[in-house]
Amino acid sequence: MTIVYTLNLFSGILIDIVRLMKNIYLILPFMAFFITTSFAKDRMDSSTDTIKLGKEYRKVSADIASLRNKLEDAKNKIPLLEAKAEQAEAKSKVTLEKSSDQASKATSGKLKQARKAEKLADRAEDATEDARDSREEANDLRDKVEQLTKNMDKKYKRLQELEEQKASLKSNPSTSASVDSSN
Repeated sequence: MTIVYTLNLFSGILIDIVRLMKNIYLILPFMAFFITTSFAKDRMDSSTDTIKLGKEYRKVSADIASLRNKLEDAKNKIPLLEAKAEQAEAKSKVTLEKSSDQASKATSGKLKQARKAEKLADRAEDATEDARDSREEANDLRDKVEQLTKNMDKKYKRLQELEEQKASLKSNPSTSASVDSSN
C-alpha cells in the first residue's frame, strides 16, 4: 500500500511539474515583452527628460524667488519689532513711575486718586505685555529666518543638481539622464 501511495504521490508531482512547464511556455512570451518594454523606457528620448528637467528647474527657481521674498520680509520686520518692544518697555517704565507717584498720593485716602493709580498700573502692565509679545514675535521671526535660510540652501543645491543634469543632457543627448523629481 505504501508503494502505491508513493507512486501516486510521485506521479502527481510529475503531473504538476509538466503543467508548470506548460504555463512557463505560455508566460515566457509575455515576460519577454514586458522586459523589452521596460528597457525601452530607459532609452527614452532625451527631449522628454529635457522637458521634465525644465519644468522642475522653473519650479525650483520660483520657489527660491518666493523664499527670498519671505526671507527679506522677515529680516526687515525684525528691527521694527525690536524697536516696538523697546518703545513698549520705555512706556511701561514711565507709566509705572506715574502709577507709583499716583499711588503715593492716593494714600491720603481719596478714591479718585486710587482709581487713577490703578488705571496707570494697568497701562504699565499692558505696555509690559506688549513689549514681551514683541520680543517673542521677533524671536519667532529669527527662527523663521533660520528655517527659510535652510530651505533656500536646499533649493539652491537642487537647482545646482538640475543644472548639472541639464549640462549632461546637452553634452551627451543620445543617452538620457534620469530626472529625479524629489525635493
